[in-house]
Amino acid sequence: MQPLDLIGYLSGIILPFVAVPQLIRVLKLKHAGSLSLTTYFMLFVGQGSQVIYAIHIHAWPVLMSGGFGFCVNTTLLIIMLRWRNAEHQPRHS
Repeated sequence: MQPLDLIGYLSGIILPFVAVPQLIRVLKLKHAGSLSLTTYFMLFVGQGSQVIYAIHIHAWPVLMSGGFGFCVNTTLLIIMLRWRNAEHQPRHS
């Protein structure tokens, strides 16, 4: 195994979990107003494209990694769109 392979595996393990703490916080506080809709939309498009490409080239490790990240970011995007105009959201710091 080459050192660059290890870097690839490391990124494949870490990157899908980047948004998990944010998702947990949003679900706990029931507030998503401070998040950037543009950022999560761009992540949705980018990771969705990655998943489609990984399927096309049969890169299953990339599909698993990108698919998990896509699911987490899609969940955050849906919550943001759903709660964006909800006035019942409590605001916590």
